[in-house]
Amino acid sequence: MNKTIKHILFTIITLLPLLYLLIIWNSIPGTVPLHFSGSGHLHPNRFGSKNELFIDCLVMAVISILVYFLMQYIHYIDPKRRGQRVSKVFDKLSVLIVIFITAMNLLIIIAATKNADIINYVLMPMMGLLFTFLGNLMYSLKPNYFAGIRTPWALSDDDNWRKTHQLGGSLFFGWGVAFTILSLLLPLHIINYILEISLVALVIIVYGYSFLLFKRAGKKAGR
Repeated sequence: MNKTIKHILFTIITLLPLLYLLIIWNSIPGTVPLHFSGSGHLHPNRFGSKNELFIDCLVMAVISILVYFLMQYIHYIDPKRRGQRVSKVFDKLSVLIVIFITAMNLLIIIAATKNADIINYVLMPMMGLLFTFLGNLMYSLKPNYFAGIRTPWALSDDDNWRKTHQLGGSLFFGWGVAFTILSLLLPLHIINYILEISLVALVIIVYGYSFLLFKRAGKKAGR
């Protein structure tokens, strides 16, 4: 696909939730839920005008577009990618970000205007799927300053980066698959605990592993 056409296509995809919001605008009440919280069941805890809802969704769309183009042209500003062409991994990552934020925008609009309860059934599986795809991309992610597991030890050593992302990719993929399934089967309050504990554990494991590789490399070098 031509690069210009591709950029236009994904920009349009990002703006689709805003178009949908404008189509149903006249049927939306003046005050809508804008924030959801709760441990066992997410429920609206802050309300605002539908104009504020539009602004929130517009901000998310703009962020999506900016991140998309950042990933597409990262080789112009990242010292570790300078002079290289955009990689297939960053290309896929930019597409994943657009799809995820667009889906989140649609979820927010539907929850705010039609069915607030939908966020309890869709949000967590979406997060699980996001980590599944991220884990699958990590295996091939080259050293850079913008994406991936950017520990100081991985950024300073390409071998550390490669091994850290091999482990991180496996963990993220496995965690994403397991969490997606569990989020469809278990009550939300249990899923919240699993999310908090498991994410902390993932961070500790990958950072600890990267540091361990650094120490081993130092011993081999006689440092």
